[in-house]
Amino acid sequence: MRTAVAVAAWLTVCVSLQAYDFMERPRAMLPGPAPERGVELTSTGFWQSAYRSAAFADSDLDAFQIDAFGHHAIVDAGRWRTSIFYGTHLLAGPVIEGTTPGADAAQWIMNAIQYEYGVVVARYADLRLAGARLALLAEYARRSYHPFLSELSEPAADLVRIGVGAVGMQPQAIPQLGIDALLRLGWTELYEFWGADALPDPRARYTLHSALEASYRLQPAVALFAVTALDLIVLRSGGLSADVLIQSGARFSTGPATMELFLDGYSSQNTEQLSPNQSTAATLWGWGLRFVLAF
Repeated sequence: MRTAVAVAAWLTVCVSLQAYDFMERPRAMLPGPAPERGVELTSTGFWQSAYRSAAFADSDLDAFQIDAFGHHAIVDAGRWRTSIFYGTHLLAGPVIEGTTPGADAAQWIMNAIQYEYGVVVARYADLRLAGARLALLAEYARRSYHPFLSELSEPAADLVRIGVGAVGMQPQAIPQLGIDALLRLGWTELYEFWGADALPDPRARYTLHSALEASYRLQPAVALFAVTALDLIVLRSGGLSADVLIQSGARFSTGPATMELFLDGYSSQNTEQLSPNQSTAATLWGWGLRFVLAF
């Protein structure tokens, strides 16, 4: 019981959220069971799609998001796994002065699409944490933001990360409780070989990313869950910043398929949606619906 209380308290501390470094849950970056031996192709994968509405607290640029994210193992060799991921995020906001909604019944406009893709190499160790295999991982990723409105910026970034994580930890004292954790240190740059000289440099230089997910099984097909993620950022311009994500709700599962209904919160001092010289803060609260397929 003490473990459950401690996890719930840690999740409750992180009560604001951030954007547009979309922070993924640990099992999205460490999909499927750990490899054991031999060589295997396309052994496992993870896919999720979500609608996230800032119904309780929006901003001038943020009303809702539609997300899709997939992560697929390409080859397992012994305890090594190489995988690729790809995500898209459609960002929509309220109607602002000088713009026209698509219809009278839809008082919102589409602001931008953000793409994210990359490759992850993971090495699963012998060490276990509460029954889960510890994984060391290295990642290269690319992020680009493509606005539909001329006044919005075009932030882009290359990310190199190293980290450690464990998925499926189960404390013996609370068999209904499952815990996933991920910690990554990242370096952010905009490499010249992409031909993106006209784009602004990303605001982050280094980022320490941590994510924690806890789920409590009520029935075989029903669980309560909470996800929180925190980015501690060393800014390129100097100084520090912090972005936080928190989600909490119910999960309904049938085999590898899951539906999640959750409260969604998000806060950032700068989502980088406007010009590089103008900070765009956002504190968003609402709800979300997500479908997950893990195999």
